[in-house]
Amino acid sequence: MRPGATAISDAPRTVAPQVRQAVIREAERLLVPLADVLAHDDGMRVDELPLADVVLVGVSRASKSVTCFYLASRGIRAANVPIVPDQPLPVELASIDPR
Repeated sequence: MRPGATAISDAPRTVAPQVRQAVIREAERLLVPLADVLAHDDGMRVDELPLADVVLVGVSRASKSVTCFYLASRGIRAANVPIVPDQPLPVELASIDPR
């Protein structure tokens, strides 16, 4: 090891409570939207669509899921619903504010 370098195992193992809380808040800010994307991908859990900040509706292979993951990385709760030929859209979409 170079002179003056510190081994990782020599680093202090305690973190100030305010730093720990800030890390937890940031993790929750990012992980909750990511978990929502996974739970509401491709029209799953349509009864919970009104809880999303954004609901994308489109045909298959239109990058809805990828877009939802991007939005989640920005802290936006996103869901997506596919348009499937010969199948009606979920009635739950009518209860969502279109803005």
